[in-house]
Amino acid sequence: MARGQEEKLIVINKIKEVFPEAFEYDKVIRIPIGNVQIKVALTCAKDNVEPGGDTAVPGVKATKVTIAEGAEPVFEDVSAAVEPSEEELNAVSNLMESLGL
Repeated sequence: MARGQEEKLIVINKIKEVFPEAFEYDKVIRIPIGNVQIKVALTCAKDNVEPGGDTAVPGVKATKVTIAEGAEPVFEDVSAAVEPSEEELNAVSNLMESLGL
């Protein structure tokens, strides 16, 4: 069995549970929404990275994340938008002034 195959199957089953109309076609999952189908292709990462988006470094030891069978993922509420600092406001103001805007 290919690397990560069991884990991919867990994710596929969860997607189908959340989106009952989803189906597999040509090695991708298709999720019909409105007049379109969202295609989702699952592959196992060659290198695990730490959570952190663009700051994540390939090859750095990652924290293993597991979702128990039947468990629901937890999503945190996004906090209020971050306000720009005084320094950032001044930088933008100076840039606009130098551009004649």
